[in-house]
Amino acid sequence: MKLAVIADDFTGSNDTGVQFAKKKMSTIVTTKTENIPEDLMLKEVLVVDTESRFDDDKTAYDKVYRVTEELKKMGDCIFYKKIDSTFRGNIGSEIAACLDASGKNVVYMIPALPSNGRTSKNGRVYVNGTPLHETEVAKDPKTPVKESSIAEIIRNQSEKKTVLISKDGSYKADLLKQMISKAREEKAEIVIFDAENTEDLKVCAEVISSLDEDYILAGTAGLAEFVPDAFGFQKKTGVLSIIGSVSDVTRSQIEYAKERLPLHIIHYKVDMMFDEENKRKIAVEIAELLKNGNDVALYTAENRNVIDQTIDYAEAKGMSHFEISDFIAKSLGEITGDLMRCCKENLSGVYITGGDTLIKIAKELDISGMIIKDEVLPAIPIGRFVSDEFEDIDIVTKAGAFGKEDAFYHILHALKK
Repeated sequence: MKLAVIADDFTGSNDTGVQFAKKKMSTIVTTKTENIPEDLMLKEVLVVDTESRFDDDKTAYDKVYRVTEELKKMGDCIFYKKIDSTFRGNIGSEIAACLDASGKNVVYMIPALPSNGRTSKNGRVYVNGTPLHETEVAKDPKTPVKESSIAEIIRNQSEKKTVLISKDGSYKADLLKQMISKAREEKAEIVIFDAENTEDLKVCAEVISSLDEDYILAGTAGLAEFVPDAFGFQKKTGVLSIIGSVSDVTRSQIEYAKERLPLHIIHYKVDMMFDEENKRKIAVEIAELLKNGNDVALYTAENRNVIDQTIDYAEAKGMSHFEISDFIAKSLGEITGDLMRCCKENLSGVYITGGDTLIKIAKELDISGMIIKDEVLPAIPIGRFVSDEFEDIDIVTKAGAFGKEDAFYHILHALKK
């Protein structure tokens, strides 16, 4: 299932698109309205800006109709008609065009954006408690809005039948379903929902997602924020930490984080690295944990005894300290590469500590460099690999014997944002 979003301006396209992107959905905004490239159609969320806000209603209708026809090529998708929270533009004609071209049965419209003071009550729009027609929007030089009644605004541009669902107190899911059913019995083509807070948006999104019919969603960035969760789009993600350092500082940082966060520690001892079946099992275990939204740390030396055992193992294999160290770093690079490839959509970020480990991972993934964005803590950078394949994954790197005891704890929090 994909999402096809149609907006009437560029900034609105972006502020709605980001609601999906921050839930790890592959999202792209385009101003191309004809012959949209196939690679854009493959995205989970495609937002198309029709630049129709300042058009006359007939031109706006035609633009949205054509774009909707084009977006049907995406296959099985939910149409989302993005509208301006102060109802500027051609709201009625564009919703009608989307409905006509899509072949869907009804539009469920929740226009509120409570986080910005835009609410709706008894079918009327309010901006910070003031009726819409009494705000500066009524004097907008290009698109003045003289009405506060949503149904009236739509009626000025469309003959589609509207029915209002107004609430008394908080929405209750069962009652809301009954109200929707009644609206449909009344042959509603556009069902308008009151919403005064984010909880209203959340409940409406959840109830609509459970309905068994073909519909279009219409709303602002406010409703969009709740669509990924309500419709099951949001991916579970976790942080993958690769602990290549054997320093005491690193160990204390891990202990500190483990006591305060639900962190899964996977021990990866040197003898396992020589056993392909063991390597496969560990990779599968970590992949499963990440896909279920868990944070995982792959750890090679949890205490001094393990380090001593590694040295003994190397001597038994006839390997020098340098050779075994290089082998461990290479093994970590290989398993990290495998995990980043198979789980990249379930990664909220990757943390790598240990210089040898980092360079081996970079070589394994054919990484030529790193784009530095910021620092999580002093001298602990966050950025992204120079890579088409992994360009969306945040990476934090740290020298092993560096940082305070709570460094790893703060790194995990930064990568979870």
